[in-house]
Amino acid sequence: MRLGVALGVVSLLAAACGKTDANQRASATAGAGMGGSSVTAGGTATGGSAGVGGAMQPARCNVDLDARCRDFELGSPHAMFLRPDEYENSIASLFGVTVHVGALLAGPFGPWPVQDRAGLATLTQSGYAEAAALAAAQIASETPPLCAGDGCTAQFVGDYAPRVWRDGVSAEDQASLVALYDATAGEPSDRLRVLLTTLLSSPRFYLRPEIGDATVKGPRALGGFELAAKLSYLFWNDTPDAELLDLARDGSLQRATVVVEQTRRLLADPRAARGLATFYRDWLRLDWLDTTERDPLLFPTWTPELAANMKRETIDFLNWQILQGDATLDAVMNADFSFVSADLAQLYGVAAPDAPFGRVQLPKERHGLLTQASLLTLTSHATQTSAVGRAVLVRERLRCEDVPYIDDIHGFGRIQVDDTLPPRQRAHWLNEQPCSQCHQLLEPLGFGFESFDAIGQYRTEADGGPVDASGSLLPWPDKTPFEFNGVPELAQYLAESPETLACFAQRALQWTGAPISRCGAAQAVLQTCKAGDLRETLAQLTATEAFRFVGPPYYTTGEETKKASCVVSGVSDCALLAEHAGVDLKTCQACQGAPCDTPGCEQFGCQGVSVVHGCCNDADCHGVTPFCGLHTGTHFVCVKDDAI
Repeated sequence: MRLGVALGVVSLLAAACGKTDANQRASATAGAGMGGSSVTAGGTATGGSAGVGGAMQPARCNVDLDARCRDFELGSPHAMFLRPDEYENSIASLFGVTVHVGALLAGPFGPWPVQDRAGLATLTQSGYAEAAALAAAQIASETPPLCAGDGCTAQFVGDYAPRVWRDGVSAEDQASLVALYDATAGEPSDRLRVLLTTLLSSPRFYLRPEIGDATVKGPRALGGFELAAKLSYLFWNDTPDAELLDLARDGSLQRATVVVEQTRRLLADPRAARGLATFYRDWLRLDWLDTTERDPLLFPTWTPELAANMKRETIDFLNWQILQGDATLDAVMNADFSFVSADLAQLYGVAAPDAPFGRVQLPKERHGLLTQASLLTLTSHATQTSAVGRAVLVRERLRCEDVPYIDDIHGFGRIQVDDTLPPRQRAHWLNEQPCSQCHQLLEPLGFGFESFDAIGQYRTEADGGPVDASGSLLPWPDKTPFEFNGVPELAQYLAESPETLACFAQRALQWTGAPISRCGAAQAVLQTCKAGDLRETLAQLTATEAFRFVGPPYYTTGEETKKASCVVSGVSDCALLAEHAGVDLKTCQACQGAPCDTPGCEQFGCQGVSVVHGCCNDADCHGVTPFCGLHTGTHFVCVKDDAI
């Protein structure tokens, strides 16, 4: 993979959203931080602040969607199995009963490719039949029996079947369920248990499809009930409520404006905190803390409980900022408070909160997300900090740049590094090696975090001398470095950077399951620019085609599979790639629509470096991921789930 192309495509998006030169950016955003004025693209002075209701319309919002969306990518039709938390929340919302099925449902939960509704019956996963039996027995034991009068069973089925299956239920299906209840011998509770087992063991309950109309040859709009389930399980981790189902039933939910309105409603509900927690865990890889270890001799205060509290701090902090606070990027990056436990308070050198987990004022050396112990720990080794790991956090998670790893760089052998050297001496030595192209983008940036050790504790000395927390971020492609001293200065830069705004939108869109093509990312960037806060950005993302549509299946059968998997069909911006990423213009143009094995076209195929559609064959993907996945927002490749 070529680093220039990988970073270049993301930077093209950011460049379209705003100026990437540091001086230009500082000029464009002057006064937008604490309530001054800014100048829009048209040169009109606009007063306001960066807090709630203070959205500006800077030049970075001038995104030409028509140019970017001539050939946009959509996800393949697929279905997801309900995760244990989604399953348990659904049972609680539907029947008011608490069940525990985590031990039965081990995954993987998907997405799994499926072309039409008939294909759902072919998707099986161990544990769901047992979970249905367990839940049905518990519901039947804790629920009053159905009334004995005529029509009571039909009324129960007519009420619950559409809610359990999150779909319209035909009269024939309802009659079949009523007949099953009537034909079952035993007590009313036994008959109810059998009926519930049938409802819960159906794929219509434990699968969440995103298929659309299978008779449509091109892009398919998701159905109303599919959108209702997608919204509710993303933002609530729960089954759709009556309002969503009603809007799905009458067709209103397929309108983009209604989807946005409903997303705003879901985000205003307390259940949004548990839904967005899955986004933060995916975006920042917080679940890695569950298995993180530290050398007990060097870090005697390290415990699994401390790691769990680090994870909770970041989730609680982001939930407060996005769901209750200003929801601005500036607040996320520069807040002078957080939510901690007693052991975290001790680590931070502040008084413990009154509650087991509560809000505290942070010391001056800590600002916002980047100085939280969770991220500082995740980007360190068991015995020492890692400048590379911390730089990768910024570049991949916060700027959506694709940093190649050593196995990706052909012709470079593994180099034995002298770990006894101080970090900056090691970096100086590496910069003289063949791998310097990447390390020059990493260590200078990661050294700015050196005031914090491998568990996020502030320090003023390291390696026998005073800490040097000076750092440098080399943006791409303008190569004008941003020099900073310490994380707070870097955090302020990132808060003002259009790349950070664009990346938040990209990561959020990726979390929804949508592949991020240049069109999808451009729409996300545009909505980020327009939105007054990140909460509204999440709502606006649901209006994009990438969220509301799926494309034709990547794989069909026989000769169609071979044909679909071997044609370069998404390289539509050769001029931009040639200008900014060093791609040969004529080669790129010649490869458009050509077979992937055409000489010279391999770079645009399954091992490609640009946005490509349907260009991985089944053998490449088998056993890795069920369909071509999106890697880092710049190109489609076959990747392991944990590589995204």
